[in-house]
Amino acid sequence: MKEFELIQNIFQASVMASTQGRGDLLLGIGDDCAQVQVPQGQSLVFSMDTLVEGRHFPFDADPVDIGYRAIATCVSDLAAMGAKPAFFTLGLTIPHSDPQWLAGLAQGMAEPGGANRIGLGGR
Repeated sequence: MKEFELIQNIFQASVMASTQGRGDLLLGIGDDCAQVQVPQGQSLVFSMDTLVEGRHFPFDADPVDIGYRAIATCVSDLAAMGAKPAFFTLGLTIPHSDPQWLAGLAQGMAEPGGANRIGLGGR
């Protein structure tokens, strides 16, 4: 599966559901950039961590757990800065694209229960 197929078939549906109705997201998932409208008097705080197989999670880890951990790691960094999480970006380096594994990863990143546990909103 190529990059744009991966985005459209795996990540777009779960991400679009979590950002639907947000007026501050002008351009979301789809290519290498996003566009966010920052309210006057506010600023953006960014966090980006790389999780490495064998160091941050075992080879046979559940992809849902890996996706959740990827988000939770960055949210922890944002919380340390006193920032409120709103969006995330994804850098993904994989030797091959397994659609089932990637769907699990996307689920872990967008899961409403997971988002609730780490302060991104929820039920």
